[in-house]
Amino acid sequence: MSNDSLPVTSTFSLPKPVEVAAAAAGAKFERNTEEVLLFKVDRTQAAYFRRYHLIPIEQIGTLESQATSDVQRIPDYFGFISPKQGYFEVAIEHARRGRIIIPPILSTLKCGLSATCRHSDDNPIPTVSFPQAKRGDEERPGRRDQDIIPIHLTDDTGGTCIEISTVSPLGVLFALPNSRGRIDAHLAEDIALSISIKIDFGSEMSDQLLLDKGIEKANSLLYELNVRNDQPFRMIGTALYERESRKQNRQRLPEVRFPTTSLPHEVAELFSSAETARDNPVIAFLSFYQVLEYYFPYAIRKDSIRKVRREIVDPWFSISDDDSIMRILSTVENSVNAPESTQIATLLTHSVRETTLIDFFSKDEAATHFSRSGPISGVEWINTKNANRSIAAQVAERIYKIRNRIVHAKDDPKYSDVRVLLPNSREAYALQPDIDLVRLLAIEVVTDSQVERRG
Repeated sequence: MSNDSLPVTSTFSLPKPVEVAAAAAGAKFERNTEEVLLFKVDRTQAAYFRRYHLIPIEQIGTLESQATSDVQRIPDYFGFISPKQGYFEVAIEHARRGRIIIPPILSTLKCGLSATCRHSDDNPIPTVSFPQAKRGDEERPGRRDQDIIPIHLTDDTGGTCIEISTVSPLGVLFALPNSRGRIDAHLAEDIALSISIKIDFGSEMSDQLLLDKGIEKANSLLYELNVRNDQPFRMIGTALYERESRKQNRQRLPEVRFPTTSLPHEVAELFSSAETARDNPVIAFLSFYQVLEYYFPYAIRKDSIRKVRREIVDPWFSISDDDSIMRILSTVENSVNAPESTQIATLLTHSVRETTLIDFFSKDEAATHFSRSGPISGVEWINTKNANRSIAAQVAERIYKIRNRIVHAKDDPKYSDVRVLLPNSREAYALQPDIDLVRLLAIEVVTDSQVERRG
């Protein structure tokens, strides 16, 4: 049966609170059938595989009761809070297996001992459930909604309850879209139902307190599920799905040639790993950066030899003069003890052509990203017209600071002024131009190393 031939209740009117809550979730009510409400995602730039939210129409009463006037989206995650109800809900997925296969995993877990709480069989935390998909009169495999037994936990006082179960009716709107819109009379397995962590604190809370406490409790639960139960779940972040689509501007040649580049196995492995880390920009950046790190000794040695030779050919150099000898020793000592920031600046200065960098930063897409107002905070912005600092020096400082933001935690006093760059943050998914930059640097450095090999 086509969507156009589905039975539609023409007199159905969506309750105003639900309409307002849907707008807060970035969705718009489109229509209904005898079985479901159909909402369309109103985020045209988001990279969603599905574009619709389906909610069983029989749960419209629960949906309306959840849709209080203060419902808000959880920043950076798929979920919502209701401060008046002291309620927090966030969608989760399995870190190794995604979100669709969660039900069988949950069936292997059981609830520990908990205090008696207010959520009895007559007053459970709301969840959604769809009918089994059918082929004729037979149930089809794949729909596992009925297999999900909620994991419900309560603190010692019975005041705070945490539950892992299918999303609530309102949670559907704030989770990833669950349908392509190909609904039929039997609700075929087009539906991809999300799982969520629900936390009921039992009383009204301020917006920020509810957010802070909800995230704290969810993180604690997820950590213990990983450590105690070997089930690495995670909250589903919005950054991956809402990142801006960007075409990579790379030079491509049609001809394949017999290879002439000689490079160490470690460098080849790191370069390949970076290219395959498409969904993990932090790993991609670090892998390309490690290619540069591999050549730090090469650059420092080359620079040191040049400086020592410069001292030796000095007309005033004398092997019997202590000051002359000390200048050579100082050069060697500085090379041995050079900090990483100096090593990378030295490498880029000697191995990367300035014209290559100027060409890279002249492209339109680079203008905003590498400007003072770019999306990556706490790093050097690039000014190709800076008469006081070379482009190589600016680039070296920028990529070194990004590296530090990735690898150094906040509680390291040495980097107390550097905010950690989290792997699933919006900044991480905005790193692609910097990844393209450090990839270009890696290619330049590998190419420069060929000159000495062939010389």
